[in-house]
Amino acid sequence: MSTGKGKGDSAPCSRLGVLHAYCKDGRCAAIRSHLRSMCGRGESLDDRLRRYEEHMHRMSDSSVFFCSRPVEAILSKKSFLMVLLFLSLMFFLQVVGWTERLTTRGRRRAQCFRFSVRRLRNGRECEGPVNVNGIGMLEDESDVRHSLYNPLPLSPLLVDSGNCTLLISYPRPVDMNGFFIVTGEDREELDPLRFLLEGSACDGAWETVGGSGWRFDWRKMNNHDRSVFSFTDEQDYSLPLLRNATSVLLYHVPVLQTSLVILLNLTRALVMGVPAVLGLCSREKQGKQAVQCGSIGTIVFLSLLILVDGSNATSLIADLLLAIGFLLCLVFFEDETHFWVSSVLIFSSWCASGFFLSYSPAFHAGLLISLSSIAILLYRDHVISTSCNIVEHDRSRYESGWRLFLLYLGQLEHAKKLSKFLRFIVGSASIQRMQADELVRQAMRRRTLGFRLKQLLLPAAVDGVMQVDGEGNPVCSLQRLYAQAAVLRVLLARKVRRWARASGGYFVVKDEEGRLAFVTWDEACQQQKLREEGRWLTARDGEEAEQVDRPGRRKGTLAAGRRTRGGRRDQWEEWEEVMADDEMPENRVLQEQQYGKGILQQQQLGADEEGEGNKQQQLLLLLEEEEEEEEEHGEIPSCIVSLKPRGRAVEKVMRSYGGQVGRLLDVCRTRIVFDDIGGVSMCVAGIKRDREVDVLRVKNRMTERVRLSEEEGEEEGEETVGGRKEGDSLGRRDVILNLALRSEEAAALGVSRHVCEVQLEVVTMAALRTEEAHQRYVQVRNLRRR
Repeated sequence: MSTGKGKGDSAPCSRLGVLHAYCKDGRCAAIRSHLRSMCGRGESLDDRLRRYEEHMHRMSDSSVFFCSRPVEAILSKKSFLMVLLFLSLMFFLQVVGWTERLTTRGRRRAQCFRFSVRRLRNGRECEGPVNVNGIGMLEDESDVRHSLYNPLPLSPLLVDSGNCTLLISYPRPVDMNGFFIVTGEDREELDPLRFLLEGSACDGAWETVGGSGWRFDWRKMNNHDRSVFSFTDEQDYSLPLLRNATSVLLYHVPVLQTSLVILLNLTRALVMGVPAVLGLCSREKQGKQAVQCGSIGTIVFLSLLILVDGSNATSLIADLLLAIGFLLCLVFFEDETHFWVSSVLIFSSWCASGFFLSYSPAFHAGLLISLSSIAILLYRDHVISTSCNIVEHDRSRYESGWRLFLLYLGQLEHAKKLSKFLRFIVGSASIQRMQADELVRQAMRRRTLGFRLKQLLLPAAVDGVMQVDGEGNPVCSLQRLYAQAAVLRVLLARKVRRWARASGGYFVVKDEEGRLAFVTWDEACQQQKLREEGRWLTARDGEEAEQVDRPGRRKGTLAAGRRTRGGRRDQWEEWEEVMADDEMPENRVLQEQQYGKGILQQQQLGADEEGEGNKQQQLLLLLEEEEEEEEEHGEIPSCIVSLKPRGRAVEKVMRSYGGQVGRLLDVCRTRIVFDDIGGVSMCVAGIKRDREVDVLRVKNRMTERVRLSEEEGEEEGEETVGGRKEGDSLGRRDVILNLALRSEEAAALGVSRHVCEVQLEVVTMAALRTEEAHQRYVQVRNLRRR
């Protein structure tokens, strides 16, 4: 009877059957263990990452100059918050002052006035008496002599001092916001053209209250001055040509401009005060958002002021550019390096605009801030360049050990051959690298403008190898990476066991006292069992008896499975075979078909049920053999394939990768050590020949520049495949491979795209590593953001 299922339904069912077959062995044990650990934690890794991001700027080793969020870092400093509160109070006082000017309409109180003439209508300087018949003060367009606020008429006393100055005095102080001039009877050429009016309380302390030229002064800071104008005698004011004619000069407060200035100062007060209060409440992120919103409000009010007040266009445009630049720094360049670089560029342009516009405040402020930013950048560069002094002692130890290893053990030629072979791998991995770069470019096109601007100024972020999901998008969840790594750890352990046995590799373990020892796979598995029982492996019986004597030293014969040097096949012959295999045209075509997109596509399960059954039968037999080996050895020792410590992963994502989780490539990692470079080369050849392994990037730090002797030259620099050159390794010598398992089993378990790390090292260099040296290494990497 037909079941109604089409032929196309067999593939999903077959995949489900294969996955069920995998779950019969120890793979699902790792998955279940990881799920149990996830359920036992109250906080997920993504929540921990977000919490670390929120509190990173408060850490002891963070500062304004060395923090990925300098604005939040400075908002956590109480001394700076006190400065912000003081500035906020200052702007609030400005709001009060401008509000009083608006309510009083700019009236000023004085009793004595002095009218001074600077230039006449004929263009000459005034040298004699003033050609006017009268001058009087106005209050709201009314003569103060008839003001409603004055109970009795006021008769001013007008005195001509004879030196182009008139003195006007009233019996008591009057409020004025304008004055009038009555032209004289003499010729119009002698009429005043430029003049200045000053007022005082008849005590000799004169203040300017009027003039032939006036301009709305939106920057006025003196709250005692009720006028909103700045007066000058550098502008001409033409009096009527008629004789005995009255000319009125009014200094009323413009309501619209004054209201905008009040709102502008209020916004600035809030921009300073609200972040300060939020900073005191340990809410720096909200404080930064308040600064951004306040900057937008400042830009809006400055733009409106430019529209309604053309007389101050120069200063308003300069302040507008400053506010826009500051907002750009906060939104798009809020990063330790970009923030200060953008500050230099923006305020340098502000300084240049102030210079060409002859606007000294913009010039001086832009010059001061840009020079300060340059000084901060120089200080940062100095600290980063000298940060290697922290690990200088460790570097010297590593370089001395590496120099002795190369010269006295005759490994120099082997190192050069290894470099040549790794360059061959560079060429064969170019297709995968281009595909990875394309995935990153696709991800960039989906990001915001700010992300693209950061990518332009941060080439380090454009790395050709990233953790991607099934659609090629960068992975954004750290919890997801660890879930994949927990599964991949079991699959990678099988590969590592084969590679180590074929090339005679060891694994690094520690005893109860923290001393290093190098053991084989079987020893590591046995040590795992003994450690669970509370004991430590000290010797082995039989022909393969060995002893772990002191850190980094082995006694007795070579490890089990390791061939002696005399009977071992020359590794360079294997390399030539690998290179010859890849250079064959038919193999090259096959490789391009399988790896052309950088990702080994999962093979389509055949529609033929009989062929599918045979395939699953063979697969189950293979799994049974591997299951027997796993049952024999038990749980995988953590020294063979380990997961990156969660705390360090969170720290590295935020400090080194700017929050890009997909750039973390060493969540699942393993470390194999060898007696010499020949073992490293054999392991690399074995990895290269494994068709289920896709090598995405190779970092060769065994050929990093080091002076071997006074006569020797320098070796080649560090080589990187599929990514940027990382630079100085601080003395470490190893080969790091980032690879992905493209097997059908990995595809069925959903980890075929997860990138893991394999580190290959010689025993001599591995023995020099200490926990203290590693902590210093991490400190320098955090400081240099690597």
